Amino acid sequence: MTREMTSFVVRFVREVSEEQGARWRGLIQHVQSGTEQSFANFPQAVQFMQGHVVEQTVGALGDERQMSEKNPFADLTGEMTKLWGEWGPRVAEMWGQAAQQMMEQSAAFRSQVDQAVGSTLKTWGLPTGADQDAILTHLDQLGKQIEVLTARVEALESSQQKNGGK
Repeated sequence: MTREMTSFVVRFVREVSEEQGARWRGLIQHVQSGTEQSFANFPQAVQFMQGHVVEQTVGALGDERQMSEKNPFADLTGEMTKLWGEWGPRVAEMWGQAAQQMMEQSAAFRSQVDQAVGSTLKTWGLPTGADQDAILTHLDQLGKQIEVLTARVEALESSQQKNGGK
């Protein structure tokens, strides 16, 4: 029995920006050849893997005529390879849709948790959401006013010291 292996390394990177929020991007590498491709959605990664697997399968088949003479199932293998080429992108698309649904469900779950936390904080009389933002804004304004007052006090102290403490 002959065994051939193909391996891939997939890296996911979460990027966060104020304009677009959080999003995932990735990089996939075919270990045997060292080729890499970045991707913005998982179906692109699956297509990359599919291309390498089909290429390796076709390479392993060699000349179909020689294979037909040696192996009566060679035609079947060729047909299976063609089917994989046709169905692979559809499977990749289905995986992508499933991943998208998981992301949407994750966002919905987070929203539910945020609502539950907000409700609990409100029950306990603690500030939530907009209240926290307002408090932070007021604290920032108070900090600036304290800086101005501190500068004025220091100026008055310095003035008194120059006038001999009078």
